[in-house]
Amino acid sequence: MELTSELDDWLVTLKDGSVLHLRAHSNSKEGEHIVFYVLMKGAPHFLVDLAWIPESIVAKVRGG
Repeated sequence: MELTSELDDWLVTLKDGSVLHLRAHSNSKEGEHIVFYVLMKGAPHFLVDLAWIPESIVAKVRGG
């Protein structure tokens, strides 16, 4: 499998002060989670879930 392009840097600050550094193409809200994705080459291109983080523990998301 091959990525469609370079990944973006994302910083996810949790409510306890911890910071997660993720490299992904995008993110979206899915129910009660923030989901980060990578886009893979294919026919057609397709998304792969990288991380599911409960929105209840997230203070801030920066990047992209």
